Amino acid sequence: MKICEQCLEWKPDTEFRRRFKGESTRLNQCRTCHNETEQVRRARGRREQRDQHIAKFVTKLKNAKSNDLVALLCKAMVQHFGGVQGFVDAWTQQIDRIRLEQPGSKKALDFFQAVVRMIEFCDSTEPGVSELTDEELQREMIKCMETGE
Repeated sequence: MKICEQCLEWKPDTEFRRRFKGESTRLNQCRTCHNETEQVRRARGRREQRDQHIAKFVTKLKNAKSNDLVALLCKAMVQHFGGVQGFVDAWTQQIDRIRLEQPGSKKALDFFQAVVRMIEFCDSTEPGVSELTDEELQREMIKCMETGE
């Protein structure tokens, strides 16, 4: 019998992993506690990897000189996160964490600049009134009247 250093329960030796294959010495953490610790460690690694990916995207996005590059970056991020919702969720989680841990930091400013760059891209890609066909113009006018804009 041995006591687990994490849960402080007495358990049989078989409930503890071997230190190295073929050795008789065992870890001081039971299998259950070890598995839980590993799950937390792996989740933290995935989160850090996702955060690094988003940080690179933010830097590239805020420095993008052309609208084509902005469109390409956004498309790549949507694909990487498995769709628009996955991208939005990852982005939101990152911003929430920065807001709590580092309010007013350069990192928070970079995210704001990236959002502004995406807004500029969206505004520049909307067709002007003179570029709309008569049918599109009529639909836009109806939409504006319905929404009150």
